[in-house]
Amino acid sequence: MKIEIRLRDLLEKNNLDHHGVIRQIAGDPSVGVNRHTIAKFYNNSVKNVSLDAIGKICEWLSVQGVPPDDLPGALFGTRQSELWQAIAMQRGVTIYMGEYRQIEPPMAGWRWISRRDAAVAANFVQELSNAKEIGPSPPQVHFEYVPFRFDTTIYDVTKTPLVDDIKKAKKLFSQMKATSSHHTSILIGSQRVNYLQEFFVADLFGCIPFSQAEKNPVVPFYLVYRDIDRKVASCFGGVKNPYHRNDNAVPGIHYLSKQGWIVCPWKENKLDVGLIITLRDPGTEAIVIAVFGFSGRATDTVGKQLLLSKDRFWSSLVNVKGKEVGIFICPFELDQNNRDDEDEDLRIKKLDIISLDEKILKKYLR
Repeated sequence: MKIEIRLRDLLEKNNLDHHGVIRQIAGDPSVGVNRHTIAKFYNNSVKNVSLDAIGKICEWLSVQGVPPDDLPGALFGTRQSELWQAIAMQRGVTIYMGEYRQIEPPMAGWRWISRRDAAVAANFVQELSNAKEIGPSPPQVHFEYVPFRFDTTIYDVTKTPLVDDIKKAKKLFSQMKATSSHHTSILIGSQRVNYLQEFFVADLFGCIPFSQAEKNPVVPFYLVYRDIDRKVASCFGGVKNPYHRNDNAVPGIHYLSKQGWIVCPWKENKLDVGLIITLRDPGTEAIVIAVFGFSGRATDTVGKQLLLSKDRFWSSLVNVKGKEVGIFICPFELDQNNRDDEDEDLRIKKLDIISLDEKILKKYLR
């Protein structure tokens, strides 16, 4: 269990949170605490708590109308060590999945979602309904579908009009951010099938969605597509190795480390890889979880791993600019010998969980 400073949340609750509030508190002669320290309290990034500073902040809050009886207790909070228990304390959960719409006859206009994505969503709903894990009052779960047109005759989507699909995804992303306070958003599927994922990653790293940076990396992970994949323009994906590396393109997920780019390759029925992003904003209590794989099989696999290794994806987050973020690359090996018949899925032989380096995260996150 982690102790938190909830100055930002307390200010917001009492209608005191506004642009310049940190400077206002620090500038009050009665406080006498420098602006950088106040900012650390505001962003829940202070490591050594000064009782003197807490006392002066409480005095300032009481003058502004915060009930003295609520202080200093309202300044402190705790975070559940279990991810799904933390989600259970939210007002609601929204699960976002990509929705295919085939545009060529004879099934023009039909809509459906990936079987693998649906399986991940079903497992999450089951976990959120488990009274032993969640308690007697599970959160309300809602579903939103992010549409994209699918033409089986066109793989290079960069050459087809995506304007309407992108516009709808952008609207959904704006709605997601507007309702994020005390709410959990779960995004399932890669940017090739869930365009909301593209907006989320672009927002996280301060870049333009559906557009790759010209020179230097802006996102520290990258999906290199296979020949059979739809070539969706992306800020973290494409047909070549990331950022003009001249070696032969290797399908899979590439990520940045202290040693440079590392590749977790995809090899049919042998190797696959997925990625999980966990984000928490202590100020708004918002939680965002992104789950996607290089393939549909990988999305299903890392979704199950999220349920099996709950603490692993929740207890080791990095505090960056007032938010707690974790990005985890999950390469795994498939066991071709452990299958009873050809229709049965291959079993997982070995799965690793690689946390993106803290310095890398702090360099690229915005």
